[in-house]
Amino acid sequence: MPPSSASGSGPRLRSDLVAQEHRRLGSGEREKAEATPLPGLQSTSRIALKNIDSPWFLIPQGTGVLAIVLWQLPYQFRGLHTISIVFWGMTIIQFFTILFFNTEVACLASIVVTFTAIVQMLALLLGEHGWEFAVYALWWVCAVLSLLMVIGVPYVFANIRPPSIARLLPNIQLPLVTAMTTATAGSALCQATPLSPKLQVPLILVSYLLIGLAVPLASILDTLFLGRLYNETKDDKANRGKSEALNLAYQSLVLVGPWGQCSSALQGLGQAVLSGSFSHYNTGIILTSQAAPAIGYLSLFGGIIFWGHATFWWAFTIISVAQAAFGYGRAQHKAGFDLAAWSMVFPWGVYTSAAEDLGRNLDSSAFRVWATVLAVLMVVIWILNTAYTIKGCVAGTLLGLENGWRRPQQDEIS
Repeated sequence: MPPSSASGSGPRLRSDLVAQEHRRLGSGEREKAEATPLPGLQSTSRIALKNIDSPWFLIPQGTGVLAIVLWQLPYQFRGLHTISIVFWGMTIIQFFTILFFNTEVACLASIVVTFTAIVQMLALLLGEHGWEFAVYALWWVCAVLSLLMVIGVPYVFANIRPPSIARLLPNIQLPLVTAMTTATAGSALCQATPLSPKLQVPLILVSYLLIGLAVPLASILDTLFLGRLYNETKDDKANRGKSEALNLAYQSLVLVGPWGQCSSALQGLGQAVLSGSFSHYNTGIILTSQAAPAIGYLSLFGGIIFWGHATFWWAFTIISVAQAAFGYGRAQHKAGFDLAAWSMVFPWGVYTSAAEDLGRNLDSSAFRVWATVLAVLMVVIWILNTAYTIKGCVAGTLLGLENGWRRPQQDEIS
């Protein structure tokens, strides 16, 4: 901070200089001078662009999985696939727009997740129309990026920038979600594209390896986050402000992400194995027709188990959000909208997608209905978040503009 701004003399001196300059200028030149920001003042547009940071990537991340959920919804109506394509197009636009203005390291995992969701939707949409090799190549790009995220980010947190368990947040699991999302996209490629077994088998094996990398870490981080919550006293929770409590509750749904995606991935990979990819490959001990049924059915069964664990975190978050909204803490003021609310959309989507898969694989009306209910609620959440986000952007509150889009006056210090 410059010395002149540390006391009241700085603004007064600045105002005197402005007044002297205005007396010297004519009326036309004075209007031009007033329209030109003084040195040290930042334009509102520059401030807004600087505040497009990592939480904004939650928007295309959630929009992308919504497109996939609507495409796979068990109860389709005319035009639903078109709506899904529209959401996919919105995801691409949002992704590249935010990527253009933001290159923070903190959002790398969200970038990979969003890009992988775009690739998965591309496979579902165009996989049978001559795009299978392009999608296959893009998937391997996603796999490499996911591998870097799932190994590199935990290493950084453990050895370079440790957050401490007392400040541990659920979003630390986003790198693990990248691995699960890539595995899910891999299973989608096997089912939605006419890839040969020679191309499918490496993809399936790498997808299983990504699951093996992420699942144990997700279990450990779940335990650490619960340990953080258990270590807080009743007074700590009571003194927490409503906004802080809501943001933490929203982010708790991130813990659904690894398990919901793992459920979808295992179910899809199990179907790919049972469809004959291992049988056609027929080499070694595991990649044979004899081993394929055991591996395939075990994968499908594992999808049920992991969806059960995702259900725990889904219910935990719903209760936490209700408690924070209607009686958590001592804050009496109304909590404003925060981008943390978008952290619910993507995990909600992967939980719904896994339920859709279970409905198909179990031929269960209960799962099909439940998946449809979840999808409808997800659309409602997306619409509400979008409306509040647009409102916050128009008002400037989500872009660091406390006074709105009004240009700072010449006698104000930025």
